[in-house]
Amino acid sequence: MSLIKAIDRFVLSHTQQTGWDTFYLFVRGRKWRHAKRYARRFLGEDISRRQLLYHSVKMSYAYIRYGWWFDEYFMYHFNRLSHSGRKEFVPDIQKEYFCDKVNAREIHERFANKGVTYRYFSEYYHRDVCPVECWERDEVVFSAFVAKHDAFIIKPIDGTLGRGVRIIRGESLAELKQLLDEEYPSGFLAEELIKQHEQLSTLHPESVNTIRITTLRKGDEVYVAPPFIRMGRGKEVVDNAAQGGIFAAIDRETGVVLQAADEQGNVFIKHPETGVAIVGFKIPEWEKALELAKALSRVVQEWYFAGWDLAYTDKGWVMVEANSRGQFVCFQTSTQIGFRQELEKTLGKSLKAYCKHVKVHQ
Repeated sequence: MSLIKAIDRFVLSHTQQTGWDTFYLFVRGRKWRHAKRYARRFLGEDISRRQLLYHSVKMSYAYIRYGWWFDEYFMYHFNRLSHSGRKEFVPDIQKEYFCDKVNAREIHERFANKGVTYRYFSEYYHRDVCPVECWERDEVVFSAFVAKHDAFIIKPIDGTLGRGVRIIRGESLAELKQLLDEEYPSGFLAEELIKQHEQLSTLHPESVNTIRITTLRKGDEVYVAPPFIRMGRGKEVVDNAAQGGIFAAIDRETGVVLQAADEQGNVFIKHPETGVAIVGFKIPEWEKALELAKALSRVVQEWYFAGWDLAYTDKGWVMVEANSRGQFVCFQTSTQIGFRQELEKTLGKSLKAYCKHVKVHQ
């Protein structure tokens, strides 16, 4: 172990109990260098130097005092909230701590690989999927997959946030091999295209508009965190917020969409391209979507907290992907309601307790 890593481990082990670990990471990582970039991203390149300095200082304070990352400063409207209002939101930093303590240690590394995820959950995909991590081993299987499908979608085997996702149409195997070798050195997942049901397709036909249902399993009970739907913009084939997509909170009881927004803080009643009403949209067969998410949460016993991406097709609900750490950003941003009280009530402990190595299943 290097001296720097040893120092990091020592300092963090002694500061995590007091909350000074966030300050240490802020200084150690020189996070303030990113503040200006985020200010320009959310407020525009023509922001004045005075405003740039003002927001950079406030973003740094929000990070150190509340654990908010710089994009959360804007998405949760830091300056509109009181101290107690800010504390209601669950920042990504605390969520990461929480996930790493609730789930078994190797869960995140194991299921960050989409091929591994498919092997565990293949019966819930209801489509042809071909993981490729080694050409020498997987080329024959991939060749058969290509011969069977005129068009299919490619995802990086360990990709996140919709990056590197593309649709392949009519390319030869030789052309594909060169392309995939260059752009997906760690491997990829080839999937038969999901034929989305027209009810969901009306929102944005170019993308598969998925539902994210996050679950927490405690014993035999499965708790469902506030769900949301995502949809693409323009010609994008992905619905991820990081790629400019829209996300909208869903009422857990009824499956009706409540509020919609994007990462820039824009609020939507209708989809800006299709004109279809987002707010008030009723998710079809909502109870079956919840049942599927709960069933998925029971497949891997040591996986207690997870986010499940589901798509609605002519065959009903199918699994798209799994996320080993879930997330609360989209629900909190679209509703502007913090999730801390509900989460801590469900857990029976404060989130700070989970940052002190307390596990939900112990």
